[in-house]
Amino acid sequence: MPDSLAEQILQGKEILPTTGSSAQLAQIPVEFRERAVFSAKTNNARHVQQIKDSIADVLSGETNIASARTKLKQSLSSINYQPDPAKRGGLQDLSSDTRLNLILKTNTTQARGHTYKMQGQEPGVIDVWPAQELFRAESRRERRQWGQIWNQAISSLGSATSAIRVSDPFANDGMIALKNDPIWKAISVFGTDYPPFDYGSGMRLRDVDYDTALDLGLIKEDEPSQERDTTSFNDGLQVASPVTDPDLLATLKESMQGIASIVHGILKFAP
Repeated sequence: MPDSLAEQILQGKEILPTTGSSAQLAQIPVEFRERAVFSAKTNNARHVQQIKDSIADVLSGETNIASARTKLKQSLSSINYQPDPAKRGGLQDLSSDTRLNLILKTNTTQARGHTYKMQGQEPGVIDVWPAQELFRAESRRERRQWGQIWNQAISSLGSATSAIRVSDPFANDGMIALKNDPIWKAISVFGTDYPPFDYGSGMRLRDVDYDTALDLGLIKEDEPSQERDTTSFNDGLQVASPVTDPDLLATLKESMQGIASIVHGILKFAP
């Protein structure tokens, strides 16, 4: 997958300096989170811009995660950031390797995952490879029970999904569904239908061809192809905003200029 497209996706996002916690930011609709670069309790605009620039450098191949992490540490030092001694080295320390690695890896993987999704919707691709499989691409010392997460999502969605159940709660592969099946959003803590599906996850997607999808009963020969997801990034997009925290709401209104506005509780995105 060309990272040039992933870079374009990243450049289309706006920075969002915010004092909001992870719990507060989770209130923000996924449609907005997909269009912004932010980090919990990081309200310095220059540093958030540096985060975006560092992610772009990794995607372009100009640098690696380690070098990008060093630049972000220097950025924090330049604004005299000092972590709470009791939280030093953990996720709540903005300068910790743990926190910076998570930011860089999550955002680069999301940009590449979004690229994978867009390429998979092309007419010459989705007809030949109409489905995809969740599989383990990177080993982990402690594995999530993706098989269990997958099966629970199938049970929750009921007839809305045609996804294939698996027998192993720690399954590393075999979790297959059509590309536009709702299960992909259902298994994601981010609410997105492309990887990563959780923080630090080593799971990725790979295409499943027409014949295999046919054998699995995901499609039928006499049925038309699944409808492609052709919605442009902000084309007429508006969603109800569940944000109720007044401080977070004020921060969003100030930071969303050029991205979106909140009118009578409706988040309306700029084209």
